[in-house]
Amino acid sequence: MRAQVSCRMSCLFFLLVLSTKVLAEENTSLTVKTPIPVYYETVSPAARTRIGNPGSHLVSLASMIKTPDNKFQVYCHNTDAQLSSWSSADNGLTWKQVRIESAEVPEMDRIAEFKNFSNRMPEEFLEADETNAHLLVLKDGRFLCTYERHTLPNGILAVISSDKGKTWDRDNPIFLAGSRSGFFGTPFSFELSDGSILTAYSITLAAKSDSVVHVVRWRLPGDERAAIKPAPDPVYPSGLWGFTGSGQQIAYWKKSPTRRIQFPNHYKGAMGRFSNGTLLISPLSQYDSNAKICSIYRSDDNGLTWDRTKTEGVAIAGKEQSMLCLPDNKTVLLTTQHDGSGTTLYRSTDGGVTWAKIDYGDHSLSYKRDLISLSDGSIYMFNSIGNRRELEGPNSIAWRMRSTDGGQTWGDRQDVKSWERRRPFFSEASVLALSDRHFLKASRINGSHVEGITGVPKPGNEQTHYEMTQSIAFMESFDAGLTWSSPPKIPLDYSDVHAKLIKLADGRLLCSYRNRSRLPFGVRAIFSEDNGKTWDTKHRVLLGSHSSHFGGWQTDIQLEDGSMLTSWAWGSGDSDDPLNFETIHWQLPAW
Repeated sequence: MRAQVSCRMSCLFFLLVLSTKVLAEENTSLTVKTPIPVYYETVSPAARTRIGNPGSHLVSLASMIKTPDNKFQVYCHNTDAQLSSWSSADNGLTWKQVRIESAEVPEMDRIAEFKNFSNRMPEEFLEADETNAHLLVLKDGRFLCTYERHTLPNGILAVISSDKGKTWDRDNPIFLAGSRSGFFGTPFSFELSDGSILTAYSITLAAKSDSVVHVVRWRLPGDERAAIKPAPDPVYPSGLWGFTGSGQQIAYWKKSPTRRIQFPNHYKGAMGRFSNGTLLISPLSQYDSNAKICSIYRSDDNGLTWDRTKTEGVAIAGKEQSMLCLPDNKTVLLTTQHDGSGTTLYRSTDGGVTWAKIDYGDHSLSYKRDLISLSDGSIYMFNSIGNRRELEGPNSIAWRMRSTDGGQTWGDRQDVKSWERRRPFFSEASVLALSDRHFLKASRINGSHVEGITGVPKPGNEQTHYEMTQSIAFMESFDAGLTWSSPPKIPLDYSDVHAKLIKLADGRLLCSYRNRSRLPFGVRAIFSEDNGKTWDTKHRVLLGSHSSHFGGWQTDIQLEDGSMLTSWAWGSGDSDDPLNFETIHWQLPAW
């Protein structure tokens, strides 16, 4: 009960902060001078364990040594600054507390290690926010530097040098563990007899009181020996928001340069593109108890610059939008969602300047991600009603509407066979038309639904917020969306939602989504080479990272040169951390 009250208070505080910020001043876009790169990541299995039991209140790692009898021993401080020692005889898989003979912690002079062996000191190749570097000379002569990073993406990382520290492979860091801000870090690494690496560190999951000490065993990039067998026990307690993904993995990252343009004090919005290349975005620029109002920005240079449009007609109210720009390069359809009151449809026939509200019939509770444009110029809209939390009421009802006049009028209502559940069938559904008859759908579903399909128990307990147990269900239709495959496929983890589907010029599908299953939180993307039948979850792209569980609602567009433009938003609820809507210009990986 305490967790639920805490969540409500957090959400109320977030909305208050959002209202205060968004109404504070006229907003303009700004180009980020030193943008966080996009990271291509390849996931690798690992064995991660926690030192001490939950409730032992270990908050920081003091030291790690290898004893003469080939055991590993770590020294930890708890919340009262008391020292404890823990020993492992199985290369970090299990740990037991041992008696401390001396109150002194075995010291390691990190600076001296670099002075003695490396041609460069950490401050010469690490960034200012990357500290507490630990040097390990590998058996093959390479150097491994493990360090803590205190700006996004926060956590424990490592880089390799192949020339005794003259140069370091900063473009290909190894991401060992994510953390919230305010963590202690202090990583130590050792090489085991089979060439794998054992790294100990401390991180913060939600607040400083949630600081924990972990040890992870992993393999270096390119090491093709037997994969590390994951540890049997979870190490990330399922928090109120997220931490539901497997901790039994690390990621090899490759940095890719990007351009980021931010819209401070704006929040979730949609993005669309006319056939002549003009781009529109619709981020929230006013959010209070009386109104949620969107602004329209326009770009004629592939998102390099954005101009705010002085709109006319009705105000665009609501959030969680979807946008469709029609081939005439003038007509725009925009849907928004009002909490509890359904979807509103807006239409502009002058490129997003003048807006009118359109009556499309019975209101929907679907939180739309897409409107579907067909080869004959007609448009499909999918609608559904139900109970999002599935607490009461009948099963969801779903239907399809059609417009043949550019979204001015809607008719030809056709019933869609829904699932036997209360959650709206098209809840936050991204619908991608692979042809006029073949559609792919990715919807947000509740934890009990996920558990029933996958057999994987939903995380948490009765106090866990229900959103943390949700995920994405993928379904396929071959009759233009009137019936859908069952059971759905669920390739992603609990807490991963806000799917957005597009088809790329090379034939692959891209699904971006809000990642909340593991740190860093933010927006990631995965790919499919078989029209969504399978998804490559070993290779992902980290597009935007943030420590907050608020945000997401991303949209992706492929530009004519093959590069990508993604928009997304985040907000932490912290009065010192402004809300942001951002566009990201990035390149596809060569996977």
